[in-house]
Amino acid sequence: GFEVLTASSGQEALSQLRHQPVDLILLDLLLPEVDGYEVYYLLKENPTTRNIPVLVLTATGERADRRLGMDIEPYNYLMKPFQADDLFAKIRDILPQAPRA
Repeated sequence: GFEVLTASSGQEALSQLRHQPVDLILLDLLLPEVDGYEVYYLLKENPTTRNIPVLVLTATGERADRRLGMDIEPYNYLMKPFQADDLFAKIRDILPQAPRA
């Protein structure tokens, strides 16, 4: 029930977002070229993307993002590995109109 766009790097994601509006961004912190931390900050600095909710998906066990000031609304976090049901529950929390899985 979702239309999904994918990007293989932070730079590619930022480029896509210039041309394609989205309702939610799933963001991995470990990305090539421009890491997820920098992507997050660039999203929040840009007036056209600052209000798009970001769901951070990461395998890093340490919550370094909290120390880096990423703990601002709208902000969500899901640590890998996770179950699909957990992901869909988070998406429904962020986007109540999201379809049921």
